[in-house]
Amino acid sequence: MKNLLILLCAFSSAFAQPLDTLWTYTYSSAEDDEAEDIFATRDGGFVVGGRGGLRTGEPDESGFLIKLDNEGHEQWIRHYLGEFTRINALIETSVGGLAMTGSDPGFIITVTDSVGNIEWMRTAGYTPTIDVDRGVDIVETYDGSIVALTWGSITAAPDIDLLKYSAEGDSLWTRTYGGIGSEHAYDLLKTPDNGFIILGEIELDGSAGGFETQAYVVKADENGFEEWTRAFGEVDSSERLMSGDILSDGSIIVAGLQTRESWIVRNPYVARLTPTGDTLWTRSYPELGPIAWDCTIRELPTGEIGLGLSYNENMFVVILDGSGEVLNTNVFTFVLMTRGRSMCLANDGSLVLAGFNISNQNNQTDLFVLRTESILGVENFPSERPLTFSLYAYPNPFNAETTLKFSLDHPQLIELTLYNQMGQAVETLMQGQVSAGDFSYYLSADFLPSGTYYAQLNTQDCQFTRKLVLIK
Repeated sequence: MKNLLILLCAFSSAFAQPLDTLWTYTYSSAEDDEAEDIFATRDGGFVVGGRGGLRTGEPDESGFLIKLDNEGHEQWIRHYLGEFTRINALIETSVGGLAMTGSDPGFIITVTDSVGNIEWMRTAGYTPTIDVDRGVDIVETYDGSIVALTWGSITAAPDIDLLKYSAEGDSLWTRTYGGIGSEHAYDLLKTPDNGFIILGEIELDGSAGGFETQAYVVKADENGFEEWTRAFGEVDSSERLMSGDILSDGSIIVAGLQTRESWIVRNPYVARLTPTGDTLWTRSYPELGPIAWDCTIRELPTGEIGLGLSYNENMFVVILDGSGEVLNTNVFTFVLMTRGRSMCLANDGSLVLAGFNISNQNNQTDLFVLRTESILGVENFPSERPLTFSLYAYPNPFNAETTLKFSLDHPQLIELTLYNQMGQAVETLMQGQVSAGDFSYYLSADFLPSGTYYAQLNTQDCQFTRKLVLIK
């Protein structure tokens, strides 16, 4: 899912102590080995996507997948020699397979079974020897279709594309975004209304190849038609959005880099937007990384947030509150320079980071995965949910009533329960067999005192918890 490191939003005092490392995994071959994306699977393990060589020492490099179990032990590896050279983003589908996007030749989308065997593959875009057209992110929609985000073409100013395919690989539609200038895309979000948010950068004055850019956000509906665009930034700087998340109150948190002095200075950059794209606040963090490389952001299921980035030999997980103030910083140090590219949550609330680091003085890179201790201090924390499954609350915080919304991609048994801060069940809100589709539950707070509560949705596929704050 997400291609870079991580920002989380509004963390609590539970993060006062630094995070310990539980285990690390390394993949090394005669070629450069790099992780681009990682996600937690339903069986408690992890799948890593990226590029690398064969351990046999043959001089072949390709996109590849690595499956790890819960303890970081390697279960299987799939190399895609002759198919494509890099996997940039991947997800687990609602039927248990994998979907991924990458590059070479042109843009590519591939769907596999649960162990990485290709079921279908599609290429699109331009002639790869002339132009560049690469896939950067991928999501699954509520109906099981796959939507990929791409950008490319170097013969003219690059444009951004969304491409939607059915679960069987049939092309459903393609939408293009951008004007006469040059736009680059880096992340794709699904919105509660089944639409999409695209994050990236747009060059100023429509001049391709220029230095100054602004943060760029596009909102599209479920059919890919543009609803609004926003561009923002500061004078004498360039902003690039690389990752984002939809928060439980409907606002959008985005993260990237703010650069000055022709990319010599690269500071982490965070902004929070309303659901309609208006800017609530922006912040840069020069104290965290004067030469930052990557960052990514997401909300925790408890409703809190945090930031991850890489800088020289260090990877950081930085805890922020909802207004972007730094609460806590965790540092993971490697021998030589490292790049943290992706992060996910394990089923116990621990963080799993993936990327690559330079392993020797010849600048050869090794793929690594690092798992921290739990950031929540609780067991049985729900792992990454299927992308067809979601639970939102709006407004949140609230003082009278709030609406809980969730989506299901197929009929199943569900139970929606409200818990207090002590973990005691307050009320069962919904229970029983439901059909596929979108659901809303209006929660009245008349009988509840002020405080923190948790709405937990259990289905036959997974579990998701949303933190609720009641203020009277």
